[in-house]
Amino acid sequence: MTGIRLVPLQCPQCRRPLAAGEGEHLLATCEDCGTTCEVVRGVPLPRERTIHRPRSGSPTEFVPFWRFDTRVEIYQRETAGVGQLFKDLFNLDRGNGKAEVRFLVPAFEVNLETFKNLSLKMLRLGEERLLPWEPAPALRIRPAAMSMDEASRTLEFLILTLEAQKSDMMVHLAFRVDILASGLALLPASSAGESMHLLV
Repeated sequence: MTGIRLVPLQCPQCRRPLAAGEGEHLLATCEDCGTTCEVVRGVPLPRERTIHRPRSGSPTEFVPFWRFDTRVEIYQRETAGVGQLFKDLFNLDRGNGKAEVRFLVPAFEVNLETFKNLSLKMLRLGEERLLPWEPAPALRIRPAAMSMDEASRTLEFLILTLEAQKSDMMVHLAFRVDILASGLALLPASSAGESMHLLV
């Protein structure tokens, strides 16, 4: 007689059980040691975890953002104009364009409007505002697991949001997002009650 044996996911660093959520291809973080993993077909593979220095003020906590290095290709774009951030990212006035773009999206529970605002804020800040830092902070917010399918849909939503922020009407937009690498970024923040202010 044959049967099915369920094998729990284990952190590759400390071997503790890894709560990865649902799906076959996920991003998850170990609750015990903080190791960030991409779970591919049931195998947890360590991914980069970067900590960023505050530019001003003293952080009271660090908050997790999933980092996605992507290649975005705009196949066809028919509109009357181009928003500045859209133009800066894809180097186009109208029509086709291609660019490698780094997205940072909240890895914690927020409402849709806050999620959108924080993600677009990180795009506007650019890489030069994110300085690496060595000390490993205590992380009060446990990063939520995210499947790569969810990640792809999220990035597509952000690109459509960029396009929708313009004052003109979009006629047609065809594009593709390829995720080249992923990881976790810990960003310094100060909290007062339920409000949070990123110090980047």
